[in-house]
Amino acid sequence: MIIHTHDYDSGFSPPMPVIEIQIQRRAGQSAITLTAIVDSGADATMIPLRYLRQLRARKGQTKWLLGTAGGRYEVDLYTIAVQVGQHRALYLDVVGTERRDEVIVGRDLLNQYVVKLDAPSHTVEISE
Repeated sequence: MIIHTHDYDSGFSPPMPVIEIQIQRRAGQSAITLTAIVDSGADATMIPLRYLRQLRARKGQTKWLLGTAGGRYEVDLYTIAVQVGQHRALYLDVVGTERRDEVIVGRDLLNQYVVKLDAPSHTVEISE
């Protein structure tokens, strides 16, 4: 069994669970490595458009996104390959955003794995 472990980001107070992901337009192509916030409350994974543009990812569907403060706005989805550690790459429809510079990993990716948030040790473990 493959277990990917990553330390929390102590630049946040309290420290934030984060993982490293690799994104690609298609599996096997050159990848961009990003640090992503683990957000089990987010429905979808959100990637800043500047990274999607670097990949030359193709825009797919347009959907409506509801924010935590109740706002509703249109977003574009991009199908890309997302890989966590040495796990196999998964294809996801991610939200391309200009609203934030943060990468957020949501339940669309997290639900594919066993995710352990060990807050006292400040570690995240991802396994299949």
